[in-house]
Amino acid sequence: MKKTPLIKNITKKEEKARAKATPQARKIHDALRTKEVPSFLELWDKHKHIDVAIPKYGINIEVDGEYHNTRPKQALADLKRTYYSYKKGFFTLRIPNSLVEKHFEECVDLIIEIVNLNKNKE
Repeated sequence: MKKTPLIKNITKKEEKARAKATPQARKIHDALRTKEVPSFLELWDKHKHIDVAIPKYGINIEVDGEYHNTRPKQALADLKRTYYSYKKGFFTLRIPNSLVEKHFEECVDLIIEIVNLNKNKE
């Protein structure tokens, strides 16, 4: 197992997922893991890869570039993905890259608040 600065003893599977993930998704994932949120990068749900998944609490996080907001076909495809995930019981958060870059701490704090709301449903 290799080590990253924030996450110790990651598996080869996790290292492969880190290599596929965007820097913004890795940044969110690492922050969540350091706060003991059980998140996974590039999790395959049998239909698509999820940028950051928190399956224990039914949360998917998609970290989107500008393309997702400016192209109607892409926006519609994203909405459909959100719909199908929701039908399976997963709530999808769509986080723009700009939010990660400009308001990172607040973004992570709000994600953790959402996780905590789902923890309370258990």
